[in-house]
Amino acid sequence: MQFTQETLIHKRYKRARTNSSYAKIENHLDEILRGDTPLDTVPAVTTELSNNDQIYLEENGLDTTEWTRLENDDDSDNIDFSFEDDEIASDHEEEEDILSDRETTDPTVNSNSNYIERDIYVPSYPFSPIQEYSIRLMNVCEETNICREGHRLLSRLINEIIADTRIGKTSKILAREACDKLVKTKVPVDLVTSHEICGANECYLYDIRKDISLTACPICGATRSKTSTLKTVNITDKIAKLLICDDVRERLAYRADNFPKDHVLKQRFSSDKVYTDAFDGELYVNFVENNLFENKYDVAVKLDIDGFRSKFSRTKLVMVHCVVLNYDISERFTRENTFQIAIIFSKSKIDLNSYLRPIVRELSSLSRTPLLVKKKWTSSSYQ
Repeated sequence: MQFTQETLIHKRYKRARTNSSYAKIENHLDEILRGDTPLDTVPAVTTELSNNDQIYLEENGLDTTEWTRLENDDDSDNIDFSFEDDEIASDHEEEEDILSDRETTDPTVNSNSNYIERDIYVPSYPFSPIQEYSIRLMNVCEETNICREGHRLLSRLINEIIADTRIGKTSKILAREACDKLVKTKVPVDLVTSHEICGANECYLYDIRKDISLTACPICGATRSKTSTLKTVNITDKIAKLLICDDVRERLAYRADNFPKDHVLKQRFSSDKVYTDAFDGELYVNFVENNLFENKYDVAVKLDIDGFRSKFSRTKLVMVHCVVLNYDISERFTRENTFQIAIIFSKSKIDLNSYLRPIVRELSSLSRTPLLVKKKWTSSSYQ
């Protein structure tokens, strides 16, 4: 079988590419294209074939066996490797042509200047006033790391404000501090109860019933001065404030909706029971068996007591923290759904039982006596 010169070059390159390094292939092709290696000559071979008949390309060319195999290969691809001289141009020449064309066709190129001039036209007022404020709002949200959903909520709120005809032109949105002060003024929420404590060392809390006749502290012996007090959150008032809010009240129904009495009692002796919440535990099952938590809005709370030290004081502190278990477990332990009942501090060792006594008494009273919450401006009530 006869082959054209271009076909032999291509097949020779194809064989060399599979068995040699890139540099050797390039050198070999250069020799063929320059005519230094004639196609009708067979170079001397010094390497013998191995048992598996693998052929390797030396720097001087192919060996005799590979040359014979190349000429008798039936699978030939007639690819034209020839190049015309007028089609080849260097990168430098192309760049010079491009720059030359640019100088002759671009009116912004000043031949007498060292700069390339460009005129950029920016409209004086590209946005309407509401569009401009929208862009400013977007920038504020990005700078303060407000998420996209927060941006949408803010935009919706601002649109409602714009559409509200009751708002005068001179009205202004209040800052956060002013809003807090306004709410406390218009909606007074007094949840604090004061308790008398030892005035000398804060080591004892006087009970309003049991310690009426005491004249001295039973721990340190200091004279009772009735000037030092400790403020605690009234748990009854706090729960009443939660139940009076429609949205919060429905969230507090999580316990009754997800752990009904029949389900709790049925799962008690189940072999495949999975504990997913505090209401799956044995303690809550005992409460349900004793006919507690019968009402949909009955509230379960948990007290956490722990000591800590503040970086602003050397005095040891004890925190009494309350967790409302009725919330969904995904939001139960967030800051807005928990509250501190008291923070106890003392210069010396305290009688912790005296501090916890009014708190336990209040919780015990709530567990025995139902809490009735009424809205003053409506006739609806929740028990």
